[in-house]
Amino acid sequence: MKGCPYDNAVAKATYTIIKTEFIKNRVFASLEQLQIELANYVNWFNHHRIHSSLDYLTPKEFEKVLTSQNVNKEIPFGIKNIVQVLIETYWNIN
Repeated sequence: MKGCPYDNAVAKATYTIIKTEFIKNRVFASLEQLQIELANYVNWFNHHRIHSSLDYLTPKEFEKVLTSQNVNKEIPFGIKNIVQVLIETYWNIN
């Protein structure tokens, strides 16, 4: 959906969660360390962390429920893009 105002809201909320839960008060020795630990965090976030907004399911569990109900819902801003923005912001890479 081009120009949808909710795109930015989802991205901003996810970015804030990552900064609060993952980045805050941490120092990474290298870009490689950041990428590895961030990949682990994203895996935990999607497969183990429950979300109250998803009826206390993990995102993967919620996705299975939607899939089983044949609901096609477009995700406006993928986690991969958010991770890239986070890495670029943290390392000041353009």
